[in-house]
Amino acid sequence: MPSSNLRVVVACVTFETVMVVEPVKHYKADRVYLLHQARKAPYSDFLKEVQSLLGPFGCECVLKELNVNSFKIVMKEVLGILRKEKEAGNHVYVNVGAGPNVFAAAALMACMMEGAQAFNVGTKEWTVKPDLFYVAGRPVGMSKVVHEPFELPEFEIKAPRPELVSGLRAWHNLSMQKGLMNANNMIQKLEREGLLPDAGQQKTGKQAKVMKYRRTFLEPWLKEGWLEKDGRRLKLTEKGKGILDIF
Repeated sequence: MPSSNLRVVVACVTFETVMVVEPVKHYKADRVYLLHQARKAPYSDFLKEVQSLLGPFGCECVLKELNVNSFKIVMKEVLGILRKEKEAGNHVYVNVGAGPNVFAAAALMACMMEGAQAFNVGTKEWTVKPDLFYVAGRPVGMSKVVHEPFELPEFEIKAPRPELVSGLRAWHNLSMQKGLMNANNMIQKLEREGLLPDAGQQKTGKQAKVMKYRRTFLEPWLKEGWLEKDGRRLKLTEKGKGILDIF
């Protein structure tokens, strides 16, 4: 039976080593997927070096050879990895800091679709000198000749429902007021803000209103991972904080 609750890192290997290896150590990964296109040097040199550096760390290395400059191919591969590992009950982290921009875009999109954790890696110190990006004294950059631009496929990623976000903000604001956080006070606050209509209040009764509050707000909040149970209490998760910060 496959192990669960493992820490898994997905990364692309092109011309980076430290940017791939150090995050694997940081997350104490049990398994790392190395997506590459290293059929010949210099790409194969970098892949071998990454494997060599990861060797003493003891994590399982899974090599995946594919066209890392193809949005569709990368996205399909990363989605497959995410679904497989999440179904096994593992925690997946995707490195969007190493590899080409197309890889980063596809991998980030896959993470957003599957709810996986993407991360970036900032460079503290470079190996190249600034004048490397100049030709005949003029600034050119890393690319000297490029291909024609190509458009990326469009995908619909739905933003959270506005009423759920507004309700969560109301819940958070009320939770900051000590002694006031209970279902009845929460329902009254939602009614005052027009998020939970109080029409028919006398006919439905308190219990029916509590059930509506749970069905309309509380259950979706828990399902989305914005709130979590802490004993008999509820608390805002990091994901919930992010929702309030962004929306």
